Amino acid sequence: MQDWWGLEARGEIALYEGKAATARQENQESFSDLSRSMLERITPLRADANYLRGRLLLGASPDASQLRAVARLAGKLATEHVGYATVYSRLLAAAVAHHRGRRENVAEHLRAAASAARENDMALHLAAAQYRLASLLGEDESAALLAESAAWISRESIVNPERMCDIVAPGFSD
Repeated sequence: MQDWWGLEARGEIALYEGKAATARQENQESFSDLSRSMLERITPLRADANYLRGRLLLGASPDASQLRAVARLAGKLATEHVGYATVYSRLLAAAVAHHRGRRENVAEHLRAAASAARENDMALHLAAAQYRLASLLGEDESAALLAESAAWISRESIVNPERMCDIVAPGFSD
């Protein structure tokens, strides 16, 4: 378990620092070790690992094959049938749709991610989904989403909301 926690921490730090490509390379062996272990038989760990894999792929200008890999990971997460994996799946799918220029799909996935995050008490993921969604919408709806997201971000003393979103919902930087 300690190896997994270290891998997760390194990955999230890399996402925050904008070094996802380096982290992917440096942690390939750790991901391979995790895949060979029995740990991925545990649903929460498997879901978290697939979510991290997808986020690291999205965090550094993914090419078409990497976007297909992220779409496959989103599909795997959707089959887990647990609330948190639904949130993860929808956030990854939204970023893939963003890279493919499918604006309506991006909004659909982000709305579903926000709804699932609210249902599962995942406030950080809810704030990130709302933050990302606000950039796509008209002024009125965008303002309401940003206000709700900003209120939570302020209560949590998050200094850099964009970096926080790069950890939780990467793949939206142009």
